[in-house]
Amino acid sequence: MQSLSLALRTHVVFYLLALCSLSAGSGSRQQLRPVYPLAALGGEHASDKAVPLPSAEDVKTIAENFDFLHGEYSRDWLKLMHDTRPDLGVVKYINSHIVKAADLETTHGGRTSTIFYRTGWLAEALTSDEADSQLSVMLDTRYSPLVASTTKGNVSTKDGFVTHLRLGNELMRVNSVEPPHESTMNLFGVKKNATFQKVLVSRGFDGAAVEAHTQNCNVFSPSYKNYPGQKWSDHVPWADNGDGLWTDTFVREPLSTGAVEAPDDAADSQITYDIDPSSEYASQMLVNFTLTSIAAGYNGSWFDCFSDHVLKATDVGGKPLAGSPYWNFVTNSEYTSEEFSNAQRRRLQNVFKSVHASLGYFPVILANNVGSFYFTYGRSFLIPGPGNFRPLDAYDLEAFAGTLQATKPAVHCRRSPQAWWLAV
Repeated sequence: MQSLSLALRTHVVFYLLALCSLSAGSGSRQQLRPVYPLAALGGEHASDKAVPLPSAEDVKTIAENFDFLHGEYSRDWLKLMHDTRPDLGVVKYINSHIVKAADLETTHGGRTSTIFYRTGWLAEALTSDEADSQLSVMLDTRYSPLVASTTKGNVSTKDGFVTHLRLGNELMRVNSVEPPHESTMNLFGVKKNATFQKVLVSRGFDGAAVEAHTQNCNVFSPSYKNYPGQKWSDHVPWADNGDGLWTDTFVREPLSTGAVEAPDDAADSQITYDIDPSSEYASQMLVNFTLTSIAAGYNGSWFDCFSDHVLKATDVGGKPLAGSPYWNFVTNSEYTSEEFSNAQRRRLQNVFKSVHASLGYFPVILANNVGSFYFTYGRSFLIPGPGNFRPLDAYDLEAFAGTLQATKPAVHCRRSPQAWWLAV
């Protein structure tokens, strides 16, 4: 494999099988080009016009050794690479399971597209002719108490946030809450001591129809990545998250009041929700992103966190949602891994079909987290299946092979029928 110039290596980090033999203290050596396709990650800052274009020799090296390339590139970079190799599949990154409040909350009905967890049960029945109502909710004490909105508007900003609940198909805006208290109630015919919280809500929020709700019905709260009241402080580039892997993360501190605090230019400076893969919104956000990327000169998209479960989600108060308690409103029970996987498969097909309908050809789609510890699940996304299932072009099995700690972030080596990736 040829060497890249220092200028290009400054902006390009490669994922390739040739580095699988890497170990502490060992030197690198030239490797032969494998017979299977390779994917590379590079040029994360190459969309900046100040970043110089690679030399013709560098581009030739990329084209000769890689079949897919992921990064952020200027049009000049993209043109230069495609002029050298027209079939090089260059893709742009999107986190497939997170959506910012500014995007979701301004879309009519968008809030019903989030992932929800059951935060408790309704202590007293509600009729469909009530407007503002005070609910008594028996809390599931595994999760944080409910949190009130801190702004008069209906869209969260850095100056205040909006919180809501879901009962059946109805959304309710949380206007105020009282502190939780202990009491006794008859739950499904059994008297028990429980923790309750009184909540003042506005009915029929976000255009939802007002419905009647029975005593003991489920009360749901949305799942968050950046939760209401979260404070963002110093960025820690590489931190041990406690499971032996080194991950790019932020230090997060909850606030008792106030909205998310972060620098104006911070990428994650606002509330973000986890999206339900079964929702129309979940598919359309990827369709729109892919079409926009192709219009900018890319060949398609890289879907991050395209998993069979929600990754690193929290409840409304910032507690991690352990055990995947995410609600499937089709089955009226918690999602199973198989159900979540099937929803992701349908979502992927929606992207392929919609882009093909718009452009007349299929985009290049890569993904990761599709099988960190579930290889059967990940492999199913690479094999054509019933109903003309179109597979991914390549995928990365993160956190599968091993790590180099202390001096380097995680080193991962993955194989698929279509590509090997190594993350260094």
